[in-house]
Amino acid sequence: MDFLTFTADEEVKISLMDEQHEQMTHVINKIYTAFILKKSRTVHSQLKILLALLRKHFDYEEGLMKQTKFEGYYSHKLEHDRFFRKVESIFSSYVAKKPILTLEGLEDVKNWFYNHIEIKDKICGGHFARNGIK
Repeated sequence: MDFLTFTADEEVKISLMDEQHEQMTHVINKIYTAFILKKSRTVHSQLKILLALLRKHFDYEEGLMKQTKFEGYYSHKLEHDRFFRKVESIFSSYVAKKPILTLEGLEDVKNWFYNHIEIKDKICGGHFARNGIK
């Protein structure tokens, strides 16, 4: 069973956002599996991939928010920035060969992912759809 699942319940109905969320889900599952199997090098490489996906996704989503004059832009961007820094810190610990990732930390990532989609991204998705973005 996967650590994270991306189902129709998590979709925001904006095709590229949903595709990116699904890609991130797969990478987070690889990180989880590698962590459980104590494959530090795999965790490190997948964290690097996750950071690139997060940067691409956040840039895309924030660009749409600006383009459509989304009122919640600043608070949403702050959440993105905080989460990105958190993952970046975990990645840096692997680069320094002093990993700080824990099972609790992975649970935090999972909870952030689901909560952010449910509370923030679905609101954005509705706003984007009303502004003609699919």
